[in-house]
Amino acid sequence: NVSVKNGAEDTYTWQNGSAGAHTIKVVVTDSTGKTATVAKEYDLEQNGNTSITTVTPVPTGVVTATPVPTGVITATPTPIISGVYVKNFNVTTEGKDGKYKIGDAYTLRAEAENAKGIPKYMLTYILNGEEVIIKTYGTEAEARFVPAEHGNYTFKVYVVDESNDANPEAAKEIAVANVARLTVTPEPSNKPEVTEKPEATKKPEATKKPEATKKPEPTKTPGNSENPGTGNQGTTQNPSTPAKGSKVTVGKATYKVTGTENSKTVEYTGYTGTSTTVNIPASVKINGASYKVTSIAAKAFKGNKKLKTVKIPSSVTKIEKEAFSGCTNLTKVKSGTNVASIGDKAFYNCKKLSSITLSSKLTTIGKSTFYKCVKLKKITLNSKVKMIGSKAFYGCKNLKTITIKTKKLTSKNVGSNAFKGINAKAKIKVPSSKMKAYQKLLKSKGAGSKVSYKKA
Repeated sequence: NVSVKNGAEDTYTWQNGSAGAHTIKVVVTDSTGKTATVAKEYDLEQNGNTSITTVTPVPTGVVTATPVPTGVITATPTPIISGVYVKNFNVTTEGKDGKYKIGDAYTLRAEAENAKGIPKYMLTYILNGEEVIIKTYGTEAEARFVPAEHGNYTFKVYVVDESNDANPEAAKEIAVANVARLTVTPEPSNKPEVTEKPEATKKPEATKKPEATKKPEPTKTPGNSENPGTGNQGTTQNPSTPAKGSKVTVGKATYKVTGTENSKTVEYTGYTGTSTTVNIPASVKINGASYKVTSIAAKAFKGNKKLKTVKIPSSVTKIEKEAFSGCTNLTKVKSGTNVASIGDKAFYNCKKLSSITLSSKLTTIGKSTFYKCVKLKKITLNSKVKMIGSKAFYGCKNLKTITIKTKKLTSKNVGSNAFKGINAKAKIKVPSSKMKAYQKLLKSKGAGSKVSYKKA
């Protein structure tokens, strides 16, 4: 019962000082002070009567992180598991006033030592008792995160070695108390100001008959300041038409203008409501003109914990990366019939997603698109699919029925571990002409040895 060392060093010199049998034992503890259930012992026979020099035990337990006034929170180095040691972990906010608010960006940085090789990291945050992955396992030790809702956040880093990268045994965490609401409400009300422009210009529109009156318009607007920061809006023929790239708010949704004049199109960029069901419209009216909704923007619904059902119209052809990432209560997606591309991590960690119908025009599924959608039971990949990113269906442990109609899949266009972690006894239907090729391909991309194959 002599405590000799508590730390990451693996050598210690000790001289036996008493007669009789001795047992030398090494016990490994994690960052919480929990003792490993298995330890190494060595029995020795040694004579002598010199007294034993004891070393005072180093206190174990969780090391708490202290906020630094500059907006950086740093965690003290703590041993994680044998061979892996967290030297530094900190969270930095880019908030101007040093306070933590929604909309501020947080940068998480970790540094570890690993006696067995290059360390891998997983960075997460916990809000309302639910842990969400910010960045999955990789050698990069940095991630950027922007909170979508206020509350108490706990940031965690998991560090594991090469031999155990799927099951981290301990983590270092940092708590950020009360991330406050941002006073961003003026932003939506700023956008409607765009509608004030037409009202001011509706009077000159009465002099529309002589088109030459466009010249007097500039002379009339200086007293009105005709929006000096909006650039090309001052030069458009119709001042009520928003410029390409500008953002507008319609109801509880925000849009980005992607096409004007003959082809009026917008991208759905965000939702500010609290409804659990969202029906994305096929078109929206902006200043009296109809704009077609053709895509869902990157991170449009990211981290929305209230969303349960989404209906995507046939006008949408593209779902950008992380569009629904972290929507942990999303259960059903009625996908549009013309969605041709789904971006990286589009449905990442949507752990309650149980139903989604993929478009017959779908060609591309990005990396980690359905990563750990653990409730997903069946999926159909239609005949035009020609690209599946790495870890596309990783960890979908209840995915039991897969129908593959496409004949275009090869080892080059299906990423690594695309099917790793699907149900061990999944049944996969494939085109009869591709039976042997697809058996070999899917196995090499992570499908288990007990998976059965059937001709579609």
